[in-house]
Amino acid sequence: MQSTGIQNFSLLRGATQAQMKAFRDVCERIELAPGELLIREGDEADALFLLLEGEVEVLKFDGNEHQRIGVYTAGVSMGHWGWVRRERRTATVRALEPCKALRAPLDRLDQRVAADPELSRVLMGNIAGSVVRAVEESNDRILRERLDAAEHRAFAASFMVKVLLTTIFYMYALGIVMHLLHSVPSTVVGLPILAVFAYAVIALIKSSRSPRREFGLTMEGWRKNLGEAIVASVPIMLLLVGIKYLLIQHAPGFASERLFDLGAQEEGMSPVTFAVMVSVYALFVPIQELIARSGLQVPMEMLFDGERRERGANVMASLLFSATHLHLSPLLALVVFPFGLYWGWLFRRQRSLLGPCVSHVLIGCFAFGVVGFRGIF
Repeated sequence: MQSTGIQNFSLLRGATQAQMKAFRDVCERIELAPGELLIREGDEADALFLLLEGEVEVLKFDGNEHQRIGVYTAGVSMGHWGWVRRERRTATVRALEPCKALRAPLDRLDQRVAADPELSRVLMGNIAGSVVRAVEESNDRILRERLDAAEHRAFAASFMVKVLLTTIFYMYALGIVMHLLHSVPSTVVGLPILAVFAYAVIALIKSSRSPRREFGLTMEGWRKNLGEAIVASVPIMLLLVGIKYLLIQHAPGFASERLFDLGAQEEGMSPVTFAVMVSVYALFVPIQELIARSGLQVPMEMLFDGERRERGANVMASLLFSATHLHLSPLLALVVFPFGLYWGWLFRRQRSLLGPCVSHVLIGCFAFGVVGFRGIF
């Protein structure tokens, strides 16, 4: 716990020993327990404070909750704007640990400086100097933030161009190879091309100055994310069962189908073949999510402005993600879009690829391996 004497406060810089004693005589010593308020936002200004010992946080109410805007330790004076401008408090100051402070009531301080114009000159001069320093620091901070934002946006634009070019290459390459090799399953053809795509995205991420976790490459909070992904996938699976039931009841083409087609039994697929297909699909999914979230959604978030930038990035990334399924079926590409939005929302919520990957595998395997939607597409 830090502590300091009255002579170390910038508010009294240049004051004589007699002036410091005169100021000290105006003050009363107070103590605060952790969580206790020194200043409450919106209250009338009735004193200024010198923090002698401990640590406090400064909070600003944004309409919904209090946001921390700073932390101060011993040696800081607070509330002098209330003395100068006689305005209501503009922020709340709360003790983070046991604190000791000097409280100078404004009415008594007014009487003291009226009797000692030189003390008034010292105090007002130091307050003016602190304001100038605060403005300079604020300007420097704003300039640095704008430069950082410009660099960030330039990188995001370059990243997006490269990813979009890679996406175009992937779609052309897959289409050409599928046209030349009619008898080869699309999964066999697509996996190597998709792996090259993912490698290009990883190389671009490594070239970024942003932390890997910003692209979702983190296992932080993995237990929570895993559980949330599983629980959030259950309603989607139940919805798929409901859709299959309605199709059987009302669509002539589905009248003879069973509600559940476990392991593609109706197609005569062996358990081994089905297990291999599920394994390959599970291998596909992390690559797809890496491309859609880390390669498309995150750079678009960097590039867009405004409160809806995350939603806009999710929509754009999901559209591109669905477009990569056009070689399989236009209907499949259309159906994939809302699922892409859902996994994009989960990614925004968790900022990790783990949840979207797990949910993607669960819902995909359930849709094609349990409910049996393969024939539609």
